[in-house]
Amino acid sequence: MTERSETSRAAGGDLQSEANTVVPLLEPREGIPPVIASQEELTRVVEKFAQGSGPVAVDAERASGYRYGGRAYLVQLRREGAGSALIDPIACPDLSELDAAVADAEIVLHAASQDLPCLAEIGFRPRRMFDTELAGRLLGYERVGLGTMVETVLGLRLEKGHSAADWSTRPLPEDWLRYAALDVEVLVELRDVLHDELADSGKLEWAREEFATVLATPPPAPRSDPWRRTSGIHKVRNVRSLAIVRELWTMRDQIARDGDIAPGRVLPDAAIITAALEMPRTKKALTDITAFTGRAARRHMAAWLDAVHRARTLPDSDLPAPSTPGDGPPPANRWPDRDPAAAKRLAAARSVVAALADEHRMPTENLLQPDAVRRLTWEPPAEISEGSVVERLRSLGAREWQLGLVGRPLAKALDRLETKGEV
Repeated sequence: MTERSETSRAAGGDLQSEANTVVPLLEPREGIPPVIASQEELTRVVEKFAQGSGPVAVDAERASGYRYGGRAYLVQLRREGAGSALIDPIACPDLSELDAAVADAEIVLHAASQDLPCLAEIGFRPRRMFDTELAGRLLGYERVGLGTMVETVLGLRLEKGHSAADWSTRPLPEDWLRYAALDVEVLVELRDVLHDELADSGKLEWAREEFATVLATPPPAPRSDPWRRTSGIHKVRNVRSLAIVRELWTMRDQIARDGDIAPGRVLPDAAIITAALEMPRTKKALTDITAFTGRAARRHMAAWLDAVHRARTLPDSDLPAPSTPGDGPPPANRWPDRDPAAAKRLAAARSVVAALADEHRMPTENLLQPDAVRRLTWEPPAEISEGSVVERLRSLGAREWQLGLVGRPLAKALDRLETKGEV
């Protein structure tokens, strides 16, 4: 553990009762690193990180809300003996050499599932990982944002003012670069303390299994009807209006993709839903909808009107279905009417999981995925036993450490309902 980490822990002490011990972290140790924007500079960084030792702290900044997609616009790294590096992945879009140079190292990330996809796009794919956010969840920390974790665990305060910035901006302002460098400044030190806490609480193997699962989980398959995710679509009951949502969403997505602009900046979801409900026939009727008055929306007014017209004139056979059948159980609030026995099983299972989560000081969703609980209780094994419940949960993606905790209690709870004749 570094000297700063030891000092931080001593200074942090009882953080909740001695708030004045929190120390602002204002500058990176070696100053703000220069942004790496050429192959020659990147090669030097690769050599330095290959010669470094210990875990590698990694973070990535995207431009969510500004650009289409989730690509990385800045990658930050830090390693003992190598210092910190800020890499521009637009100028250096291939980090496979860096990836190979640190292939044997543990990569430390915070909320890894957010950064792994954009890192993979540029050739950086960790083999071993420590996720400080996930570790915090398993340890029962109530708030697991990076700034809060650093403050609570290390007694240091990070500036988090630029997390929602447009990181596609070039050149990046100095204060943004300072913020970015500080995000990895003490990430390994945070990892060291959390690692010890996991070991002391008997949760280290649980965490390792969770980290491995995150690394092994493939990206989700594209949705068949992504337009159905439009915010507010529950208000749209008419299938003709649903067709308007589909046409406007598809047109917006094409414009956003072509212009590399976040879809919501081209046209907000509220505009799509309002147009679907009002079904405007003329340009004036469309411009009377407040959400269509933004500059970006006005620029494509003819396209929006064409999309609405297409939806209005589609033959009935081409209209979308009111809803798409899911591959899982219906919403839980419908269970009491559709299958009262399943509703009782779900209530019993949720009670068991909640009690175990409380006992082990972690969120229920980290003890066992809610979807696995729903699927188990909607379609339980034909014969309830610890073995059958464990196998069913394993097929639903539950980890071995989770099965060891929940298998027997869930089997007992479900068997008790059957024995009493309540299901």
